Amino acid sequence: MFLFLWAPPAPAQPGVTELVDQAQAAISVGDTERALALSNQAVALAVQAGDPTLQGNALRRRAEVLRRFNRYDEAEAAFTQALSHLAPLEASVALGYTQHGIAQVHRYRGEYAIALSRLREAQETFGQLEYDPGLIDVFNSLGVVYDHLGELDRSLEWHSRSLTLSRKTGNETGIADGLYAIGHVHRQLKEFTQALAYFQDALRLDVATGDAQNIARSHMQVGTTYGALGNYETARAHVEDARDMFARIGSPRDVDWALGALAHFDVKQGNFDAAMPVLERVLEQATARGWSVLSVRALLDMARLESAGQRHGEAVRYAQEALATAKAHDTKRQVLMVYEELSRLYEAAGQPAAALAALRSYMRTKEALFDRRRTSVIAVMQSEAEFERQSIALELSEKEQALTDLALQRETTLRSVGLAALLGCFLLCFLVYGRIVAKGQNRRLALEVEEKTRKVRESHDELERAYAAVNHASLTDPLTGLSNRRFLEHHLATDTALAASGRDNPSARPNENDLIFFLIDLDHFKAINDREGHDAGDAVLVEVSRLLEREFRTSDYVVRWGGEEFLVVVRFVGRWEAPVIAERVRAAIARCEIPAAGGRTLHCTCSIGFAAYPLLPSQPTAVSWQEVVTLADSALYQVKRTHRDGWAGYTLATPRLALTKPIAQWVEPALRSGALQTISSTGGGVE
Repeated sequence: MFLFLWAPPAPAQPGVTELVDQAQAAISVGDTERALALSNQAVALAVQAGDPTLQGNALRRRAEVLRRFNRYDEAEAAFTQALSHLAPLEASVALGYTQHGIAQVHRYRGEYAIALSRLREAQETFGQLEYDPGLIDVFNSLGVVYDHLGELDRSLEWHSRSLTLSRKTGNETGIADGLYAIGHVHRQLKEFTQALAYFQDALRLDVATGDAQNIARSHMQVGTTYGALGNYETARAHVEDARDMFARIGSPRDVDWALGALAHFDVKQGNFDAAMPVLERVLEQATARGWSVLSVRALLDMARLESAGQRHGEAVRYAQEALATAKAHDTKRQVLMVYEELSRLYEAAGQPAAALAALRSYMRTKEALFDRRRTSVIAVMQSEAEFERQSIALELSEKEQALTDLALQRETTLRSVGLAALLGCFLLCFLVYGRIVAKGQNRRLALEVEEKTRKVRESHDELERAYAAVNHASLTDPLTGLSNRRFLEHHLATDTALAASGRDNPSARPNENDLIFFLIDLDHFKAINDREGHDAGDAVLVEVSRLLEREFRTSDYVVRWGGEEFLVVVRFVGRWEAPVIAERVRAAIARCEIPAAGGRTLHCTCSIGFAAYPLLPSQPTAVSWQEVVTLADSALYQVKRTHRDGWAGYTLATPRLALTKPIAQWVEPALRSGALQTISSTGGGVE
């Protein structure tokens, strides 16, 4: 008698692919801890298998999880390992997403030129595979890079391309991502009505696809945009929905993001008792976990709350703490925002000297941010140019190879005909026939060469037209049609060289070759938006743009500088004309009647600051045009702080004044000594 003992087989262990899929599923529901554990198991199993494709995929998934944890150095190392396994193989979707992931890491670090280069590599890989979902992700990422660089027109261009491709392929997730990104750009431009429409469309699609984290984030954007428009009841409902969803998927940072937004609404509505405990809780969590952006937002709202309660000392203390936090994490945008808020708080506290110091720090930071952006933009443009050069070279190489192949085919045909001739007269019929065939082939080959040459020319012409269109769009403000900041970068180098030429001996020629920079800021523009709506605000900006184009010469540069601020460069005139020009423009804007809803008309005033280039005729290149703009900005803010609806500018007590130290350290002593003076519409120096 035999006794058989039976035991059920052990359950099969998941393979690498299954573990990678499970890690992706964990990411989509916000369970990043489980996603990291699963991806680590996948990497270990792939190493045992020794399959480079499996190892590359597993390492890529692990890198993506590490990126979610903001562990960028580890993420980059994992992506680089994945690339070492995947790059030697044929082009694959995994390779494209690895290149895309490395680009994302560099973007989060602010290394935009490197990020752009990696994104172009990913674009080339996905394009070779004709893999539309990957191209959609790359286009959106390109839009985000340009958003961070402040190139919002180019950002919109890439997000629009992503959205168009998503709609063409029916990719609902891609459509939602594209709508969300375009909404964010409009919000950056303070075009809240347009932003809201995009966020609402994104939310509807996110609900249809069922991705919990995307649904919650779209709720947040819809809610905060309603808040910016003053509709706090609807804003609160959306943000509360987002808070609850973030809590369910286990995303504590996003929960605090939502709580901070709700507290911000309370501050705006005057519900101070409700706001303070929430802000304290958010600050405690954000400080403990290193969430600097949330810390700064909470501290600024606490400062505003204390200021509203006339507790100015506490308000300033919170704002100074926010400044220290922003500086510690080198977030220039937030440093700029804190300095602006500090200036207001000091002014409310009756400390004009401290307010002015904060304002000067704001201007220095703004200039530094502009310089950093400009450096990034130049690096990006160089990267783009190199990529395009390589692409064109590759295309031409392929065309040349095709033409070479055709020529070899033709030569082979001719040799065949020659050999046929040697067969003798008895093959004469075949020879004649062969020649006829050869002639036909020659004609076809000639036509093919001609056709391919025509297509190369057409492609080149089309590329030139596309470059021209993109170049024009990148230099133009989409709302007003005026030039933008990048336009000046392209055009001022020649003008400043001409303005500075011959100035080493100022007495040798009249001083009638100056560039005068006018910064024009509309007064109380936010009140127009709040009272009349953002469509009315846009109408005011467009009408003022047309007025400025009429008031200045066609040879002058009229630029939308940002928000409700315009920069005008009056070219090659005498600097003594600046006050006359400023007063003429101020009066024209004050008289302007702008049609509004219900047959009404709107009026607005402006504040103007100006300075001339070269600032010092005896040292024409000692002060850059960017530093002259900063001086004009300083004069503008002096007008804003005193009376508005006026103008102020800098002038020299003597044309032979010399720069003895860096401009940032030179201005204050020069003003105190009277060597550098301010003139204004109030009839004297602006204090």
